[in-house]
Amino acid sequence: MKYHKSFGLPAENAAIDHGANPEEWTDKNIEIVKEQQKRIGLSYDWTRMIYSHDPKYYK
Repeated sequence: MKYHKSFGLPAENAAIDHGANPEEWTDKNIEIVKEQQKRIGLSYDWTRMIYSHDPKYYK
């Protein structure tokens, strides 16, 4: 199974270990961490997030 996005080897391996698509796995985990950070009161400008696995970022 070969993917052409920049998820990073640990993210790809975790997705494969769980039988998930690496893009979906990564996006889901980003949302989980983002919600955790909001719950503990961290304040970021969420509109400025960078997704290194997004083709608009790395092309």
